[in-house]
Amino acid sequence: MHPPGCDCLCDSWQSTSSIEYSAVSIKMIWLVIPSCFDPCQNYTALNNDWRSTNNTNIQDLHCDRNIDWQGWYRLFLGQSSARIPERCIDSNRCGTHAPLWITQPHPTQVGEIVNRTVCNTWSGRCCLFTSHTIQVKLCYGNYYVYKLEKPVTCYLAYCAGEWNRP
Repeated sequence: MHPPGCDCLCDSWQSTSSIEYSAVSIKMIWLVIPSCFDPCQNYTALNNDWRSTNNTNIQDLHCDRNIDWQGWYRLFLGQSSARIPERCIDSNRCGTHAPLWITQPHPTQVGEIVNRTVCNTWSGRCCLFTSHTIQVKLCYGNYYVYKLEKPVTCYLAYCAGEWNRP
């Protein structure tokens, strides 16, 4: 839980203390300073070719339920920035049985953070299992970062698709 008025994204809290000495008394002053960060500058690169929407190999299945998602992530495919698709992806793609994608468009305003519903595809049906929500931010430099959450079961994994930047 973050204190009121912390409009930036607070990752942790730091406490500092100072001691003032006087001839008569010792007074302790505690100052709590939020250690805030911008996820556009503080993210983990997620560069797995198997996440590609073009990947149909499911010999080695991947499951994002087994990952301890912490913080924000930027998707890459090779050297190129990628993003989570905004459309239903066929089953048995992205290195998994049930690929994960978002149901609404990415944000269009730089600095904007939006919540997006995540769906999956299985047995030819989109959004077959219970979906969850992730956060998405558009960064300066025209790339996205994601605050990813664990899917509800296996085998589900986030897809990464190439995209043409405007």
